[in-house]
Amino acid sequence: MELAEKSGIDTRTIQRIEGGEFAATLHTLFALATVFNISASELLNGIELKKKRTAKLSSK
Repeated sequence: MELAEKSGIDTRTIQRIEGGEFAATLHTLFALATVFNISASELLNGIELKKKRTAKLSSK
């Protein structure tokens, strides 16, 4: 709820993004990056790193 308030993004939208049900728009990415005080690029890199780690664990 706090992230939704700070970013101006609907709580349910954030839940759907976290759950992998919904792909974030550019507007959403920039709003979230602003809240975390990082660039949108850094936010996207973090997502890619998480996916790679998960894929490695799944393949073992």
